[in-house]
Amino acid sequence: MRPARRLGVILSACLAFLFSVSCATQRVVTRGVHPATQTLLTATKEELVRRIADFYNSIQSFDAEVEMAPSTGSVYKGTIKDYSTTFTGYIAYRKPGEVSVVALVPVVRTTAVHGVSDGKMFRVYIPSKSRFIEGANDAPAQSTKTLENLRPQDFLSAMLVRPVEENELTTRVDDITDKEAYYQLGIFKLPSPRELELLRRVTFDRVNLQVVEQREFDPEGTMTSLARYSNWQIYDNIRFPSRIEWSRPKDEFGVVLTVTKMTINKPIPDSRFVLVQPPGTQLQLIGAPK
Repeated sequence: MRPARRLGVILSACLAFLFSVSCATQRVVTRGVHPATQTLLTATKEELVRRIADFYNSIQSFDAEVEMAPSTGSVYKGTIKDYSTTFTGYIAYRKPGEVSVVALVPVVRTTAVHGVSDGKMFRVYIPSKSRFIEGANDAPAQSTKTLENLRPQDFLSAMLVRPVEENELTTRVDDITDKEAYYQLGIFKLPSPRELELLRRVTFDRVNLQVVEQREFDPEGTMTSLARYSNWQIYDNIRFPSRIEWSRPKDEFGVVLTVTKMTINKPIPDSRFVLVQPPGTQLQLIGAPK
């Protein structure tokens, strides 16, 4: 027998002996709240893109009553402050881009803040400060107070995952471990022929192919928004997440939205999306529409 072959036989015999005398423990693969035996679903990149579009296109409007649990701070700053007080809120949406957000003061249930947007411009009224803010949706934040920089359309971008646009590029990554199993859909654009910019990353649970997370990024690659979706419920025959954990790290703001009531694709009065400046309030103009 050749020396190399003889060495291989010896090594094989040694390994067999070690496995025969060693004690082994079986580790059960668990993935979050799902059973270990749950079969993982498969989907192509095109199918994931289509799932996002189908969900978005199925919703023409919604009217939701929510509980809002806010927080301030950021993972970038190293501290996050969760507030024990929750606010009852009402969020209404109607395509193509109308949105209304109302938050009530706890206990007395007067209006803490009221904001509307038509898709290009926004208006926000803060009664406690007699302040009325009006400006372009894409105007930069100007207040040093985090909560005052929120815009109505920000809530919409957290609650709905926008479809992939025709000029955007996508990648699909199978992100699977013994604890978790996800598909990561990267959404990119090409600012130049030699440059690739990450816009969003949408995460799908491979157990049911539901969206569990969406991250948005600025041109430098810094995360600007993180939304996590869970506890999906059926409202008017459409499945929608009843819990949304949303944070904006650069703005040092976060909120947990818990849906308590919701109707989808029902008529919403035009008056819900109209906000007129009350007499005697201070007007603050921000930016200009493009």
